[in-house]
Amino acid sequence: GCTIACLPGWADCDPLIPGCETNTNLSNDHCGKCARKCAPANADAFACEEGLCVVKTCTSGYTDCDTNPWNGCEIHTSADPTHCGTCSTQCTVNHGLAACNNGQCAIGSCTSPWLNCDGAYATGCNINKETDTDNCGACNSPCKPATNQTAVCGTSGCTRNCVTDFLDCDNNSGTGCEVSINNLPLPPPANNCGSFIELGDIAGDANSVPLVKQGVGEIVYHVGFLETRFGSSNEVTSGQIKLESPTGVSYSMFLSLGGTCGGSTQMVDASGGVATKNLCTSDGDYGIIFPDYVDAWIEIVRRDGQGCGQWKLTITGNIAAAAATCP
Repeated sequence: GCTIACLPGWADCDPLIPGCETNTNLSNDHCGKCARKCAPANADAFACEEGLCVVKTCTSGYTDCDTNPWNGCEIHTSADPTHCGTCSTQCTVNHGLAACNNGQCAIGSCTSPWLNCDGAYATGCNINKETDTDNCGACNSPCKPATNQTAVCGTSGCTRNCVTDFLDCDNNSGTGCEVSINNLPLPPPANNCGSFIELGDIAGDANSVPLVKQGVGEIVYHVGFLETRFGSSNEVTSGQIKLESPTGVSYSMFLSLGGTCGGSTQMVDASGGVATKNLCTSDGDYGIIFPDYVDAWIEIVRRDGQGCGQWKLTITGNIAAAAATCP
């Protein structure tokens, strides 16, 4: 029978049309041979030339990196961190994952505990939020000690602690540990006469309003119990000093009694959280010129425990009138 042979560059690709009707050198649907399409991905312009698919122009943001026109412009160079901007540019990030934004290398994410705090790709994820005291837990979060504090940056963020014998009682980290619980110059009995606070005198032989002080830590006060009524016999100038300790902290009093601070010092310990001392002097009946007088220097000293609970010091005059026991 009759056999038809197509000339080079031609083929019979449509059985309904006799002869060699298809130019395989130029047809995008039959490029080089029947049924082989020249339709490269992500290409704006392409053509079949000499039986080969040729990419003319890639869609913006795409590139033909493997020089294989049949799979088109296969690399998204505006977003692929392994071919970012160009076929040969690979983005890498220390302690993190790279990204490609509009053909520019960028930081995609950092691996915990690392951070990028300056926004620059070149520096990578160079900040360890568990050790960096300027960026502790987060960027621009300093971990610095305030007054009487230590500060450590760790896995749970910034941990601030008070140094020994100081407390943070106002719950304000900015003020640090503002309260000293051992703030007297010497250990008890110290007789810290040069650092006492003067409370003045209270009537020891007539009714008067008690003096009440509250605080945290150690302190020294001076108070005097004064005769105010003259001419009556057998009157007693008296007073009571009572110290109440807060829950969890035990305070005691060291008392210097008499005309000289540091003279006869005695400790009055807190029993059940309360330390009490009654003071009395018999009526010398010296009158207005030389009234009876009882001096007391009160040194409040922490014995044990620690906390921001306040002690309460109550100084009452004329306890003899209330039949209180006097020494």
